Amino acid sequence: MKLLRSLLKGYVPDDELHRLSGGFDTLGSIAIVKLPTEWSAESKRRAGELLMLKVPRIKSVWNQTSPVRGEYRVRGLEHIAGDTSTVTEYREAGVRMFVDVASAYFSPRLSTERLRVADNVKNGERIFNMFSGVGSFSLVIAKKAGQVTILSSEINPVAFKLMVRNVELNRMQNRVFPVLGDCRDQVEGNEGTFDRVIMSLPSGSWEFLPYAIRACKPGAMVHYYSSVRSEERRFVEDEWKRVSSTYPFLVLRGSRVVTELGPRTKEIVLDMVCERTANPDTGSS
Repeated sequence: MKLLRSLLKGYVPDDELHRLSGGFDTLGSIAIVKLPTEWSAESKRRAGELLMLKVPRIKSVWNQTSPVRGEYRVRGLEHIAGDTSTVTEYREAGVRMFVDVASAYFSPRLSTERLRVADNVKNGERIFNMFSGVGSFSLVIAKKAGQVTILSSEINPVAFKLMVRNVELNRMQNRVFPVLGDCRDQVEGNEGTFDRVIMSLPSGSWEFLPYAIRACKPGAMVHYYSSVRSEERRFVEDEWKRVSSTYPFLVLRGSRVVTELGPRTKEIVLDMVCERTANPDTGSS
């Protein structure tokens, strides 16, 4: 936030600048900002052009107009400066990925989290990535962990196509296996076969948790991500209370706040060992 504000000081009217409350993300050559709705089109354009001038690797600037939402997990964007293409190449942890900021979910803010999970994966694991997007979690894990088998499910056709491209680009075809469709359908025939399940869908993981449990071997690890609003800022505590009261056979091994999503709202992760399987409809063992 301070960097963006300092870059724009003197170029954007002070009465508009003081409303700026967000920073910006960079994905390859694209920058995504969150500018106040009250800003004029001229101020937005000026901000975008100045950002490209000050950060030469940025070739395109987009203003986020709505949060990530919907089944395909896409956000509203308006072009304010530079190139109009929404596709760029992004690099992380030795992995190259093509992303489409307008049509497929991807967050550079989860880079630390992807590495954290990858560092805990053991050679030979069978992993179910339920909400794969362009394949970021799967590819970083495959790069870092060695010989693993990752079933990488994605329902968004655009994200799936990019994931296939990224798997081929990084020569991971023998480790990452993309599947197009609802991840719940992939559980059928794979019950009790996975050592680890990744649930990177903060807005909806709760609905899919019974299916993740059903896919687990006894003793498997579930990385459960959730968007939590807490007036008392007990983000992890509140979500763990909800999960543990419904699924008492899940054992908490670790937890953390991943990122801030809004006022009193955080994305958290619960790392849980699944001691047995559950019925997908009732959640009971």
